[in-house]
Amino acid sequence: MVSARNVAGTKIMLHHQLKLGVDCVKDKLGLDPATDTSIVWAVYEVCGPYFSITIDANCGWTIQQTCYHLHKLADVKLLLAEQPNKAGDPVALAELRRRTISPIMADQSVFNLQNAWHLPYYRAADITSA
Repeated sequence: MVSARNVAGTKIMLHHQLKLGVDCVKDKLGLDPATDTSIVWAVYEVCGPYFSITIDANCGWTIQQTCYHLHKLADVKLLLAEQPNKAGDPVALAELRRRTISPIMADQSVFNLQNAWHLPYYRAADITSA
């Protein structure tokens, strides 16, 4: 896992993790939407195109910001985007899923059986974490 940091700090952390044999990275984002895309591209530059990259904005982006970032990151071919926008709105999550190509994972949106039922009903997520 790489925490939301600046580009230089992200690259240093990744080099250490690669020495340990890591082959998949979860990039924690959402603290500064203005720099999140550049941080993911730094991960891609260090790890290369055959590395699995997951992003987790921790509900830190709006729908518009999420669409912007996921379109800018289309060439990275993300494994998934974990709960990029606020939890509890399956209609908004479904809209996001229709407007982007990256698989969307619902995490904070799943707290009970009713939540778990709404996600497939609205086609709001490709993957759930419960």
